[in-house]
Amino acid sequence: TRDMPGFPFNGKTVIGSKEAMTLETQPKSIIVIGAGAIGIEFAYFFNAYGTKVTVVEMQPDILPVEDTEVSKTLEKSLTKSGIRILTNTKVTGTAEDGNGVKITVEGAANETLEADLCLVAIGVKPLLPEGIELKLSDRGWLQTNDRYQTSVKSIYGAGDIIGPPWLAHVASYEAVQAVEGMFTKTTPKKVTVFPGCTYCHPQVASIGLTERAAIEKGLKFKIGKFPYGASGKALAAVEPDGFVKILYGEPHGEIIGAHIIGSES
Repeated sequence: TRDMPGFPFNGKTVIGSKEAMTLETQPKSIIVIGAGAIGIEFAYFFNAYGTKVTVVEMQPDILPVEDTEVSKTLEKSLTKSGIRILTNTKVTGTAEDGNGVKITVEGAANETLEADLCLVAIGVKPLLPEGIELKLSDRGWLQTNDRYQTSVKSIYGAGDIIGPPWLAHVASYEAVQAVEGMFTKTTPKKVTVFPGCTYCHPQVASIGLTERAAIEKGLKFKIGKFPYGASGKALAAVEPDGFVKILYGEPHGEIIGAHIIGSES
């Protein structure tokens, strides 16, 4: 887990995702810095058990990599469940005294937040072997070629250590490709299109381009959308919130993105 400058992890009041899964006691209040998948999953989890949760995110929306419409729908649902979400908000000050934390923020709200502990969920960083000089990318990830080989001929890299997306199924795929490339004459493949999900309620899953990304690429496309509220099963289960959204290109109708938010998605 990547820590914040000047606000190191101590395992008690300032924690990462690893410590969040092994806390000895449930906190009465928690501040989550970062609203990516990890931050949102833990925010949902702690809130479901009765902890007072505040989420701080610099970007305009939670789950910034997801479709904007999905992010807005999830934010509305999580807010309704009792989570306080501060988007477009920057952390400008941090302090902890062993008994709790104080986080000063600026943005939609300029204030000092207080809680029992703070979960820093701003991403991950590579854990590199000591004593070996390996070439890194501009963003600090282990740099590899098209065969997953690093700058040291006998060392290969795959998974989170070579950069996002930080997903277990992507890492597994890359590892298999890297090993096959080492011992066979086949050319290893790189991950291009991959599914992703966020384990909260309502659940989120997606693959391909978001509407935002498709517009930025200048693609011509249409949108098909089906709301959960039109599903008899969803209504019977009292889970009418959410939708399925498909982006398909023009003029051939190929699917370029698929997004879903809702119960049991």
